[in-house]
Amino acid sequence: MQKLALVDETFDLNFTSEYHLSIQFSLDGLSFCILDGIQKKYVQLAHHPIVSGDSPLLAKHIRDFYNNEEKLNRGFKSTHIIFSTQKATLVPSSYFQKEEVDGIFNLNFGDPSHEQILNNSLSPFSGELGFEIPKRLFDFIGEKHPNIPITHECVPFIWNANHTIHSDIFLAVLIRKDYIWLVYATKNQLKFINSFSYHSDDDMLYFIMNVVSSMEIDPEKTPILLEGIASKKTTIYHRVRQYIKHVQLSSAHPDYHYSYLFDQLPDGRFVTLLNSQACAL
Repeated sequence: MQKLALVDETFDLNFTSEYHLSIQFSLDGLSFCILDGIQKKYVQLAHHPIVSGDSPLLAKHIRDFYNNEEKLNRGFKSTHIIFSTQKATLVPSSYFQKEEVDGIFNLNFGDPSHEQILNNSLSPFSGELGFEIPKRLFDFIGEKHPNIPITHECVPFIWNANHTIHSDIFLAVLIRKDYIWLVYATKNQLKFINSFSYHSDDDMLYFIMNVVSSMEIDPEKTPILLEGIASKKTTIYHRVRQYIKHVQLSSAHPDYHYSYLFDQLPDGRFVTLLNSQACAL
């Protein structure tokens, strides 16, 4: 996605102490949004793309962006940080020990010596979601936002699905530029979670329907939520509707107001970021 900067006219740089900042880092760049805590209104949304793809250079590019973005160097009432990556895996809580996790990540994703391995609980489900973040980026975030935990994108995504879908069992798909996260769960049990790289809508549809088939999911009764790069104008939305009866698009949390400028957003790619405050990471 190209560079984006949506700033509501009510935004005031002198009142950041009353604002809540949410930042989403990825290997493609960073996005951030600002919530006015008094108005309960999101007054800014920005995206800064980075095309490096090289994790050592990524931290440098992000540092340069921070140096030129005054807002990110101000004090906020609260800060939430999300990291988007496909390099994550669910590990039973009893097995989440440093030695074992390093071995799991080395087996799944290669040598993790230049990565920092973090973990999040996937409330209300059991287990820990372990994920990798480049160490240089991890160190930079710790320098700029000390004592602020870093949360994997699946945490607000699953939280939103669990609170949005009015069904005891559901499918949910988070669509990013070249991968998806696919979740199948009941209100109390996470039955399936995995990521898949894709090159086309056909790939995405294959992964979704393969899970439907292998998990013996009833496509007539089980609803599916699409979040990320999905809208009623995208092909994948209409392709999924051909096979699954109840298809729902994710949206930002209704407890907040949003600047009218956000109406121009083409899809739900920023929903995970916008919901991080409601998720109370």
